[in-house]
Amino acid sequence: MSNAQIETHINGLGNIFYCNDSAFDDASKAVLKKSDELISLRDLAYGRIVDAKANGNWKNSSLNTNGSYVKEGSLFVPNAENKRIWLPESLVLQNSSDAVKAHKKGNEYVPKNFKVGEYLEQVGKDNYFIVSDTSSIPTNRFGEDARTVWMFKDQATEYGLLLKDAKISAMNIWMYNTDDKHINSQSGPFANQLWLRGLDDSSDICGGGLSGNYGVRGVSRESAEGSAPKNMYSREDIVSRLNKVGVLVPGSDFEKLVLREFDR
Repeated sequence: MSNAQIETHINGLGNIFYCNDSAFDDASKAVLKKSDELISLRDLAYGRIVDAKANGNWKNSSLNTNGSYVKEGSLFVPNAENKRIWLPESLVLQNSSDAVKAHKKGNEYVPKNFKVGEYLEQVGKDNYFIVSDTSSIPTNRFGEDARTVWMFKDQATEYGLLLKDAKISAMNIWMYNTDDKHINSQSGPFANQLWLRGLDDSSDICGGGLSGNYGVRGVSRESAEGSAPKNMYSREDIVSRLNKVGVLVPGSDFEKLVLREFDR
């Protein structure tokens, strides 16, 4: 039976649960029984920053040395202009058992009756990310690169500094970088769960085999009495949503005023 245990407590976030004794479907279910949700890239970055400081060194932190699957996912679209897409919540979570079965047979996980356009419209263009550049990202530019800003949000710059201090000059992206042939050969759009490696592996971002006994993390957020609310949104998240519903007009004086208030 899969066993999810508390890995650590992060002030300002909550308890982090970790399971690495079974395939993704069983491990994620065990984690979700004790957590609010799988940990996001942003929250894992934040947790690593806090835990490294608390332990005096990232090497003394399991959160930093061990990679894990996160909440976000990747979508690959055969024979399309935009073949590689990051999603705020993985499609694998909708049917993790089928995804694991596919990977056990050496196949990709192709969701049934899936329509890319309809799904992306539902997600919202400000929430998914088209990966048109799979080159490595210098750690001293995390706060400027759109890819790391999407991944780590308000923690991007600080997380880049943590990696730089760990002598990591750049983070790599693994998304079938030079293998369009493999993507185009699939019967339809296929999905995977994003994986953030530990600092021993340069904190690379990729998608691993779901059938192996790899790590899955979840977060049980602190209560309202703690130092963090149950639902945490970054400045960028809130402004994006206000733009989307028409409350704020991008570039307007009112938006600039709201941003100044956030920065206070």
